[in-house]
Amino acid sequence: MIKWTAWPLMIFVLLIAAGCSGDNENKPDNLEENMLPNAREEQGFSLGFYDQEMQIEKERTFEIETDDFLRNILFRNKTNMDRSFTLIIFSNGEQKEFIVNGQREKVYHFDLESQQEANMLVKLVNIEDGFHAVDYIIMENSDIVIDSNDLTVADELSRIFNVRVNLFKDMNSIPTERPSLTQIGEDLTESRVEGLLINKHDKLYSALLQTESKETVVFDLVYGNLGEDHLDFYLVSLIDWKQERMNGSLKIYDDLASQENKKMKVSVENPKEGNNLRVIMLTNPFTPLTEESPFTSSPKASFKLELTK
Repeated sequence: MIKWTAWPLMIFVLLIAAGCSGDNENKPDNLEENMLPNAREEQGFSLGFYDQEMQIEKERTFEIETDDFLRNILFRNKTNMDRSFTLIIFSNGEQKEFIVNGQREKVYHFDLESQQEANMLVKLVNIEDGFHAVDYIIMENSDIVIDSNDLTVADELSRIFNVRVNLFKDMNSIPTERPSLTQIGEDLTESRVEGLLINKHDKLYSALLQTESKETVVFDLVYGNLGEDHLDFYLVSLIDWKQERMNGSLKIYDDLASQENKKMKVSVENPKEGNNLRVIMLTNPFTPLTEESPFTSSPKASFKLELTK
């Protein structure tokens, strides 16, 4: 997503507001009562994170003893159009299998009619010992071919709805050692991008929306931080929603200072010659999620790159 494109719909996340967390009857049957007041009459999407008893889950840090983690995700389409969505999950920058409503998946597609909701019982499995920065990510799944003259649709399809949690298994602190910055992009003199932009080779800050599908897809990636705080992250690439190696690695770790933009030449493996490609920035993977500060900045996605045959 790039900063200079506006979102036409109001997006809201179902959060607990101060003074509203003590009602044990706040269940999905009463979804409207759980929403922030200004969200009830607006079009958009709502995302809720619930425990196994369907109470709103306020915590974002969990110490676990077993190799699984079970929570409910409630996602609602409050627009006047039927929509299709995709759920994927990352742990420490790597895409993971999960069980949703009893089915083992790595990519879970679901459809929602207007004003309908999906209640998904999601279990993370095969969790190893250590620290896990987990990102539950929902994005709209559409076959729309994006017109290069209208980036509004491209921006809509790059929206991420997410829940981030930190899991600790047989440890209780975030590792102090960080991955090596082995593939740092080159600094740009001008900063215009917040997030990610798959860029045309011959024109900086110009979106590449279509390219030929080959065994290796090559492009320039511009990524930036226009916020006030330092940002570190994993960069991952997806072809048809499945993680593929980028510059030979499943994930690239990098960081950005405030008001910094970088550019990197990227090669993504495309062994099955898929139909579309996305790059996602999984932000602040080592940030504590405390009771006082349970949230961090949301992941960011590039525009969808159509791979033509």
